[in-house]
Amino acid sequence: MTWVLLIGAALFAGNMLAWNTIGYYNAPVWFLLTCAVATAIKPSSKEAQPQTSRWALPVMAGCLAASALLAAETFRTDVFGRNQMVVEGRDWILKNLQPDENYFIYGFSNDEFQFYLTEKDPTWNRETPPQWKSGQPRPPETLNADYVVATNEVPLAPELSKCPPIKVWTRGFLAPLKC
Repeated sequence: MTWVLLIGAALFAGNMLAWNTIGYYNAPVWFLLTCAVATAIKPSSKEAQPQTSRWALPVMAGCLAASALLAAETFRTDVFGRNQMVVEGRDWILKNLQPDENYFIYGFSNDEFQFYLTEKDPTWNRETPPQWKSGQPRPPETLNADYVVATNEVPLAPELSKCPPIKVWTRGFLAPLKC
């Protein structure tokens, strides 16, 4: 069983490398490694004496610690980091966007962002910004935009990295488009 779990962890990890995954997707690898070490430590029957190496318990504790650190990092980036991106992006738009300026959203929902804007400022009456979905051609309505609020959870279009960003967050950035 130990070998099955180790091979499963290796195959799962190898599959993730091709997809460049981050965050909680790595958790099953640590779970499988922890289970593999646990099965290596456990005696095969009630009568059998456990024959474990002196490294088995520290390795298992290391796997558990890595799992805890992975969970903490996932919360930091995927939960708190994304929340910070949305909140600070929203606040910048509400405070600094001039009436003659416009922006668009890249890589996440424009309706969701519009909801956050109107929840923070019920008097916000500008129309929902255009959205450019990752992997799609650039919509014509985004061509004259002054700014972009983008998530970097998805592949970025090259034209979004021409100007230095005004704000950078763990999960995204706010950048001018004319520099």
